[in-house]
Amino acid sequence: LKFGTKYFNAVNNMEGKQDFDEQQDSEFYKKNSKKEKLILSYADNFRRQYRQLYGDRKALFFTPVNEYGIEKFICTTLKPTKLPYKELYDYDQAANFVADYLTYEVLHTPNTLPGKLISTTLVLRQQRGNCFDHSILLCSLLLGVGYDAYCVCGYATREVCMMDQTRSVCPLLEDSVTMEDVKKHDTMDKYAIKPSKNFSSKFIAKMEARKEAEEKAEEEKQRLEELERIAVCY
Repeated sequence: LKFGTKYFNAVNNMEGKQDFDEQQDSEFYKKNSKKEKLILSYADNFRRQYRQLYGDRKALFFTPVNEYGIEKFICTTLKPTKLPYKELYDYDQAANFVADYLTYEVLHTPNTLPGKLISTTLVLRQQRGNCFDHSILLCSLLLGVGYDAYCVCGYATREVCMMDQTRSVCPLLEDSVTMEDVKKHDTMDKYAIKPSKNFSSKFIAKMEARKEAEEKAEEEKQRLEELERIAVCY
């Protein structure tokens, strides 16, 4: 993997620090403070109004439960984290680290929201998570180094949700293998949509070609006549 053992040891060695202290984190995750309870009451009030005005829409993902079954406001799941490795200060390197370090788990029902949202601390310890866990961890790393990062909840293609890479080019292959080479070996599905037919008139195209040829012949005739006139003058 691009990010090797030193990053694995880095996360494990930070268990004794403030951001990864199990005793301190367990107190935070097992109960809510007074401010958190106040925010939860505001969120619940907003959710009731939203349900009353837009009853036909899906419920808002405001207060998911964590690994301890405690409701937490969705914004508090983001923890700006800065690891002591400059390689992770770039967004692309941080994304590669999250993709290589964690094992992707498909949601139980891909088109619905998860039943719970675990903390980033637990995600790092168990080294696996769904799309929400990946995005929240990556966003926390980017926020820690100064990026204006956000998490967006929406829909994606089936290949993205199910991590289906059968039509993707393997990054370990040589650079000479391109997507066009892969498409050449794909078999044509009998249910695939056929390309649209060409409804342009062949007769009109033939007449336009004839007209263009006549115009060129006329221009060539005028050019020859002009050359003969010049020759006579001299």
